[in-house]
Amino acid sequence: MISSTAPTCAMCDRPIAYRGAGRRPKYCTKSCRQAVYRANGKAREKAAKAVMTRRMLGELAHQLRGNIAELTTMISSLQHADRKDTLPTGWETAATVLADQLAEMARSAALLTREHVRLADEHRQSIEIVQKANGHDGSAEESSDIAVEYIQRQQGRQQPPV
Repeated sequence: MISSTAPTCAMCDRPIAYRGAGRRPKYCTKSCRQAVYRANGKAREKAAKAVMTRRMLGELAHQLRGNIAELTTMISSLQHADRKDTLPTGWETAATVLADQLAEMARSAALLTREHVRLADEHRQSIEIVQKANGHDGSAEESSDIAVEYIQRQQGRQQPPV
């Protein structure tokens, strides 16, 4: 027997049959309950993967700083040698290797950034499903802010050495 003030499913908003005994059900079917459960698991999975991509971007930034320091040293050596009118030998090979490394790092950074954006979007979508099911009126922007705070806390715990 479904009354006019029957509770609605947290997942699909359909009315739920409630006989008045025991705890009120949140979902109309097992499939709705399972959908929320899966969305919650996906949200956690996407957050963890986003943390991993952020960590990888941090490591890449650390390597980039090292390459920039190496490049700065190379340029300084060339400027110093130019003042003495003597150019060192073999610097061309080192500069070429360094340029190749920097190009590869730029490609990796672009790929990681795109992956991170994709994961953040999927995480936001999963959080919206879970929040709706749990009765939260928080916007996707709020859940995104929560995810960003979580990721930043995780990153803060494991920053690569500078």
